[in-house]
Order: sequence, then structure tokens, then C-alpha cells
Amino acid sequence: MGWFFHKSPFASEEDAAAHMVALVAAQAEKAGTPLSAEDRGLLLDDAMPENAASEELDAKVRRLIEQTFDSEIEPDDPKNLGNSLGWAGDGQYPRIVALTEDVIRLRSEKSPRGRKWVIDRIQLVGCGVVAVVLLMLCAALFGWLFEHK
Repeated sequence: MGWFFHKSPFASEEDAAAHMVALVAAQAEKAGTPLSAEDRGLLLDDAMPENAASEELDAKVRRLIEQTFDSEIEPDDPKNLGNSLGWAGDGQYPRIVALTEDVIRLRSEKSPRGRKWVIDRIQLVGCGVVAVVLLMLCAALFGWLFEHK
């Protein structure tokens, strides 16, 4: 199901946010553009306008978040980036949480009709067909019962 039915794998919200930064920093290392200690600190700061980081850093981190999502193999891992997001943003609102939410929102807006959408529509049509067949069988049964006296 979802992360909200399980106990948090993190000691605190701050630990979850720090883990998110570590995942993105690891992706930055792979890409050959490591995050500095200052960048990591900015990502853990509140995402309020007065704590605004540079647009360049935000754009870089958004790309790294995209790459991290694309490289994650286990969607049910409680410590992957998406699931960590659920534990990180309740009390405080760090910049890493805000940027990850932006990436998720933009990804869902770009491709609302993916494989899951098609499967959902096929299931919906299938349920409709089954409902119609069941109604026809009920009507035939009632007709047969009331015709035989």
C-alpha cells in the first residue's frame, strides 16, 4: 500500500530530509557535479522566500531529483526518494521537500496518460461490461421466475 500505513524508517523528519539530500547528493556524485556542503545546507533550510537559494542550484537539484526518480529500482523501498518525502515534510518544510514536490507535480502534468492510466480505463470498461451482463442475467432470471406459475 503506501508509506502512511507503516512506521517511519527514520528517527525524525529531519533525518528523512537529510536522507533525501544524501540521495540527491549521491546522484550528483554519479553525474560528476557534486553538491557542496553549503548546497546541502541550503537544501535542508526552510523553503521560505526569505531563505531563497539560487535559481541555478534549484534547477540543478530538480534535474538531480528527476535522475534519482528515474534510477530508483524499488518503488516500495521505504527509504527511496518518493517515500522519504512522505516522512520529511510534516513539521518543517525544507527546500529539498519543496523541490521534490515540484518535480513530482511537473512529472504528473507532463504524462497524465501513462500505462497506469490505460490499465485503469481497461478495468473500468471491464467492470462496466460485467455489471451489464449481471443486470441482464438478473432480468432473465426474474422473467423466468415470474413467467412460470
